[in-house]
Amino acid sequence: MTAYQISDLVSGLKSRHAETRHKAIRELLHFARTDLREMSQDALTQVLDDFNQHIHALTSSYDNNEKKAGILTIVCLIGGDTETTKTRLNRYAQYLRNIFPSNDVSILELAAKTMGRLAVSLGVKRGEYVELEIKRAYEWLSEERSESKRLSAVLILRELAIAMPSYFYQHIGGFFNNIHSALRDPKEQIRELAAKTLRAAFVVMSQREQPDQSNKVHWYSECYEEAMTSFSDNTIRERGLSRDEHVHGALLILNELLRCSNAAWEKKYTMLMQKLDTEQDVSDEMLSLSSKMHNSWTPQSLEEKHTAVGIYESSVCRKLIVEKYEKIASEVMAQQISRSHSVHQMLLLIIPRLAALNREAFSKKHLKSTINHLITFLRGREKEKAMAFTTLGLVCVAVECDIQIYLGRIIEIIRLTLPVKDVPKKRNGTDTPLFNCVTLLGFAMKEDVANEVKELL
Repeated sequence: MTAYQISDLVSGLKSRHAETRHKAIRELLHFARTDLREMSQDALTQVLDDFNQHIHALTSSYDNNEKKAGILTIVCLIGGDTETTKTRLNRYAQYLRNIFPSNDVSILELAAKTMGRLAVSLGVKRGEYVELEIKRAYEWLSEERSESKRLSAVLILRELAIAMPSYFYQHIGGFFNNIHSALRDPKEQIRELAAKTLRAAFVVMSQREQPDQSNKVHWYSECYEEAMTSFSDNTIRERGLSRDEHVHGALLILNELLRCSNAAWEKKYTMLMQKLDTEQDVSDEMLSLSSKMHNSWTPQSLEEKHTAVGIYESSVCRKLIVEKYEKIASEVMAQQISRSHSVHQMLLLIIPRLAALNREAFSKKHLKSTINHLITFLRGREKEKAMAFTTLGLVCVAVECDIQIYLGRIIEIIRLTLPVKDVPKKRNGTDTPLFNCVTLLGFAMKEDVANEVKELL
């Protein structure tokens, strides 16, 4: 392969057009899996040297498209055949290392995922590499606040927890000593990304839990206490943080503790969301658009199973959350009076989990206020309706026949929201969540709601 052909391939990766980028990714992966393996040692050295020059120039560029192209080149080369590129892995690690810190989340996510992939490929040096990156991330979280460093740290830690769980677990104490600064960050996006990292850490812990490991409860307790103090009006607030921002961080933590305490519900929830084929990404349910990765920049090689966080339950965490259930439920439900959009979004995610963990207690004390709260949303603004309909359906699934006494009101609000024939198409943004709600209601109540659903249809 000539230097010109290499340049041509790499320029395709820089394109602003997704189709051109995907074509270049496919071609480079194919090249790495076939031609690269068959070259003589001298030719291989020359080609990899040429690629190195391109990667160095691209990852050092101030242009974001070029930076991404540099990262994608590394992905393709290590995705093709680690044997032919193994002598270059340390160099690739250095190129990736220099990308951090940055404020561009799409670049950071791509670079962090690639870092996880690279760590897996490093062989005997992987432990040293993971330790170096984890320690740097902890330093960034413990230093005086820098937005780019906190963003970088939480994304690196999440990907290393997913890709290298055993090595990550060796540093778990340091993780819990440092993650809370990001969960209390003034920027909503950083708090949400930190919660995803917390989820990955909980999975690592759950996978390694032994029956006699009740001493591990202090990490879950620490997170619980951190969340509960944020609801108090006497809390000493972080500089520049409002009460609502503190509460949002607390709800993020409780959401992850609840998720880690009830695998049966999480599996049912995932199955239902996949059946509904909603646009909501089940594994990545923070709906802040700004934190979503630009999928067109993600080659298929980065979308394999190891990039997703699995569903695991911690018996230690469950015991703690069941014990504290009433206190948690009361504090969470008290936040319904908040006017913060981000707090309401979190309530819509957390309420079905609360209902599922202790159906009897939830139905007795909190179901009525939940239905009233959700109906208020359903009569409100369009953008809030969509998620509220899905939440209402999930609550019906969680509490099953206990929803019976509210069935009339729910059917009525659905009937009132149904689209009218002559309504312009652009207004019908809530139609899919509305029909999802009907589907979930049918799943929960089965024949008990057959006549009502028939009428609606």
